[in-house]
Amino acid sequence: MSDEPTAPPPAASDNRTVEGREAVVLAIDPGSAKCGVAVVAQNGAVRFRAIMDALRVVEMARELIAAHRPVAFLVGAGTGSKPLLRALEAAQLDLPVQRVDESHTSELARARFVAENAPVGWQRLVPRTLRTPWRPYDDYVAIILAERYWQEREKVSQSPNPPAPFPTEEGGD
Repeated sequence: MSDEPTAPPPAASDNRTVEGREAVVLAIDPGSAKCGVAVVAQNGAVRFRAIMDALRVVEMARELIAAHRPVAFLVGAGTGSKPLLRALEAAQLDLPVQRVDESHTSELARARFVAENAPVGWQRLVPRTLRTPWRPYDDYVAIILAERYWQEREKVSQSPNPPAPFPTEEGGD
């Protein structure tokens, strides 16, 4: 597990802005020990990504909200989400949290990780579908949560009869 965030170089803007800033969302894939965190622009550019200890997520969320001023704050509704949601609520952040469905995101993230990270050594002989990621890929899950959000927003904006807001998964404690 690495607490070292990576920030890819900025991509060209596609003029989708909020108050003169590029529109971004903050997405978190919660887990009991570690969480994937990503800030993703509407054009798909990843502005920040990290895998970090679950105990640091609230502090990091506060910093990312201040630095990037996202239009939405997404938290996956899977493993580890309830304790994180309680901690985020107690932190009283400046942005409401949206609990979102994360169905099949782990499978999609694993496939994307394997596709984007070339194998080394003997792993080059192993078919892509059988390769094992060499590090956790929770950051990829967070990116996929953000991409789903933007895809849904795009569908809503293009629909003459907009569907219900971005799907969420509600559940009791």
